[in-house]
Amino acid sequence: MLVKYNPHRYNRLFNPNAYYPTSRVYKDCNNRYSPKVDVYEDKENLYLELEIPGVNKENMDIKVVAEKILVINGEKAEQEKEVEKRWRAERFYGEFKRSFRLPEYLDPEKITAKMDNGILTLSMPKKEEAKPREINIDFN
Repeated sequence: MLVKYNPHRYNRLFNPNAYYPTSRVYKDCNNRYSPKVDVYEDKENLYLELEIPGVNKENMDIKVVAEKILVINGEKAEQEKEVEKRWRAERFYGEFKRSFRLPEYLDPEKITAKMDNGILTLSMPKKEEAKPREINIDFN
């Protein structure tokens, strides 16, 4: 049996708003606001960047538990507005929690955090023995 291609059917299938068209609907479905994360490294540090616009430092808690798990808790509070009719609500609000298993080569005691333009950047220094190094070998 030949099935006719229908582009609208596939667009609905892959459209994330088809199931949760507004944040208010999504909020009623156990809101799972989860900030996007980038992780990258250089020779000295491992970096983790969280995209959290609208979140204040006062509404965040960052800690390392069991010396191996980095836990970031926070809340993006919704600003209450007196509106007669809401036409669209796509932004997500609510509490979030992200957890990351730290590699053994990081020093959890020296992690630093910085917030800039809605981006939380955690710098996690590597232990000395984990940093790349060069060893010169002499010829005999």
